[in-house]
Amino acid sequence: MWGLALVLTLLFLKGLQGQDSAKRVVGLSGTCLRLWPPKTLAKNIESVQWKRPGPSPSEFSVILTWKCESDHCKDKNWTLNHLNKRFGFITQNLSLTIQAAQQQDSGFYIFEATDEHGKVKNYTFQVSVFDHVGEPHVLQDSKVLEGGRCQVTLSCSVPSGDNVSYDWYRGSVLIETARNHSTLEDQIDANSSHIYTCNVSNSVSWTNRTFILHCPGDSQRKWSTLGSNRG
Repeated sequence: MWGLALVLTLLFLKGLQGQDSAKRVVGLSGTCLRLWPPKTLAKNIESVQWKRPGPSPSEFSVILTWKCESDHCKDKNWTLNHLNKRFGFITQNLSLTIQAAQQQDSGFYIFEATDEHGKVKNYTFQVSVFDHVGEPHVLQDSKVLEGGRCQVTLSCSVPSGDNVSYDWYRGSVLIETARNHSTLEDQIDANSSHIYTCNVSNSVSWTNRTFILHCPGDSQRKWSTLGSNRG
């Protein structure tokens, strides 16, 4: 039932927006996000509502309401209709702010503007809030093959690893993998060393772990971690 409700909501939002897709807004948790109405918005706006879809496609949770009740709309008044006091409103440009955004703030937002002739326009925003990528944890294993080559298996994971991508590098060269997985299998020649890097990222941050693998040509394994970086 939840999946059906989501599909119906998406179809309803698409109907509100017409042929245009929702504007995507991405942010880092704990930072301030701002949703900007389009620059093409008419100047003669009489009222505004910022809202979010409710439990069903025809229901909405109104975040705030603003009405221009005088000829001096620069002194605009607005009312917060939502329990979340982290929402704010910039009267000069009718934008919505989310202070210290959290993952639960992700989702669709709707900007509804009514002009002096009663014409209503809706614009949708798809907000995604991501946490910093955590420190990667790497598991390493190897075995010696016939001819002295080594089969190495590397596994890389991060806490709360949802919505992250994994990339593997040998030196500075990206290793093409069949899937975007956290596990890498590779073979290296005997008596050789290679630098591997596991890079984990989401839309707003990244972190990596770099280490040296040495294949001695016997059952001995040598690993040397160089360290990690993040951004």
